[in-house]
Order: sequence, then C-alpha cells, then structure tokens
Amino acid sequence: MSFKNDIENLLKLRKDNFDSNGLIYYEEELVYTIALNKSLKDLLKNSSHEFIRFIVKDFS
Repeated sequence: MSFKNDIENLLKLRKDNFDSNGLIYYEEELVYTIALNKSLKDLLKNSSHEFIRFIVKDFS
C-alpha cells in the first residue's frame, strides 16, 4: 500500500463518505492480505529445496 492509498482509505471513514459495507470489504481484504504476506515471508525464510527449484527454473 502506498501513502496515497492510506489517505484515500482514511477519507472513506468521514461521516459524509462512510460506507459500512465498503469498510467490511476493506477489512476482509486487509486480513487476507496480511495473512498472505506473512505466509510468503515464512515461505521465503524457510524454503524447501523443491520451492527453490521451482523459483529458479523460471530464471533459467
């Protein structure tokens, strides 16, 4: 996310722009994005040989 996106998302919380359904959607998206990001970090820190081969084959 960028700073611009953060500002845009904060503006959605203003009373004149508030959309509870949009807020719920954003929160669900954020939860999944955070979980995916954590999983990818863990995978990269503790990579198996098969995963390394899978990644490297695309570069050759």
